[in-house]
Amino acid sequence: MNVLQPGPHSILVGGPRPKARAVGVPVGGPADAAALALGNALLGNPADAVGLEIALAGPMLKAERSTAAVVFGAPFSVAILGKETVPAGRTFTLAPGDTLGIGGTPTGARGYLCVAGGFDSPAILGSRSALDPIRAGDNLIAPESRCGRRSFGFATSAEALGWEPGVLRAVDGPQRSWFAADAFFGATYTVSPNGDRMGIRLVGEKLTRRPGELVSEAVAPGAVQIT
Repeated sequence: MNVLQPGPHSILVGGPRPKARAVGVPVGGPADAAALALGNALLGNPADAVGLEIALAGPMLKAERSTAAVVFGAPFSVAILGKETVPAGRTFTLAPGDTLGIGGTPTGARGYLCVAGGFDSPAILGSRSALDPIRAGDNLIAPESRCGRRSFGFATSAEALGWEPGVLRAVDGPQRSWFAADAFFGATYTVSPNGDRMGIRLVGEKLTRRPGELVSEAVAPGAVQIT
């Protein structure tokens, strides 16, 4: 596929790279691993086959060969320009010369363009997830393929998805004694839009701590950091 327009942030993602944190490289991988896995499943791919992760709005791509595909995740608008619109979550086949346009989404933020056989992407530090987003003029390589129509329904509203306040388990960290006994545990926090695959920002009552400077230390996935 030739990239005509890349979209705000479209990047090839496969599995994470969990053994590179010691050299300063984050785990990475898909921001929504379940959506990538389900999109791949509709095409008979392994769960971690490389797909194109789309954020907020998608790219415009021109197919150079017959390609079976699906857009899965947030309900992005999808169209084979001049031919038909395709519901997100339903497979389709691009003919040579077809132009695929992926617009925005009314809810959610990310989706995945999956193709039969997955996109070809070089392995970097044990993962085929790219380090940079695609650019206009790039060529995305995928095997020639065709497919029938398959779909998997998914909810698009917060109510249907069950996005309600929940309780998360947390355990004491090395600086537990720096804070009042119940200042963090038992408090309510909201997830801020300011987040990415590295982490999410929680908004709530400001925490005060005893004076002192924290010595730099390793941070494990799942840790709660307080600035």
